[in-house]
Amino acid sequence: MIRYLHILRGQKRPLRFLLSRLLRVTGLYRFVYMDFGGYRLKLHPSSLSLALWVDKSDRGGDCLVVRSLLRTGDTYVDIGANIGQLVMEGAVSVGDSGRVFAFEAHPRIAVYLRENLDLNGVENVRVAQVACGDRFGWISFSDERSDDANKIAGDGIPVPMVRLSSFLKNEKIDLLKIDVEGYEKYVLTGLGDALTNTSVVYFEVMDAHFWGAGYSFHNIYSLLTDRGFEVFEMDGDRMRAFHQDETFPVCRNLFATRDSEFLCQRMGVSLET
Repeated sequence: MIRYLHILRGQKRPLRFLLSRLLRVTGLYRFVYMDFGGYRLKLHPSSLSLALWVDKSDRGGDCLVVRSLLRTGDTYVDIGANIGQLVMEGAVSVGDSGRVFAFEAHPRIAVYLRENLDLNGVENVRVAQVACGDRFGWISFSDERSDDANKIAGDGIPVPMVRLSSFLKNEKIDLLKIDVEGYEKYVLTGLGDALTNTSVVYFEVMDAHFWGAGYSFHNIYSLLTDRGFEVFEMDGDRMRAFHQDETFPVCRNLFATRDSEFLCQRMGVSLET
């Protein structure tokens, strides 16, 4: 009981949080939909879906990034697509003439992703229920109750792993988003030449995740800068350059680009000097 009280105290909207859990337990979530303006999402019994029902702005910053960086006709690639909110943001932004590639490893979450796409009738999205890495084969993927934190692990559900170089060969990628709980380095390695054709990479960083996967931020930084990228973080109305000795005790999101002026212009910020 004390643990649940502690969880409630940490909620911005405790009553709505409790109601979301009631919807999950009773199965009434099946009849609930969330309207985000240009698209709708089903309420699924998943961590991210329930969090969005409690507070629609839960991923507002990520949505802003996708909307700001993409234009009609662009190509968006989402690695770790989850239930598909950012996939839908990308699909709306690039329009019928654009293309979206969505990769989600967890079988159940991939079903939720497809249901949300079907709900909106989008036809410019291709979905693959696979993990992305630096090799082909079978890996174990965790199946935690907090399913927005599932990742490649020693024990779990067997899922196929692919190298993205085969899926995205000859694609000009305008925005690549990666959120894979520490496997970012291997996703980037598996891109091969497709990384050369990528304009902006938007990715999650956290030291504990990287250490758990056997590397550090330095490895990602070197991989990107060797390919001509610079690494930045948006701080208010400024874009700040990062260096390889930075540390990340908590989870943050960074950008990598070869054209800092383009990035700043699209995001509506200035470059810190």
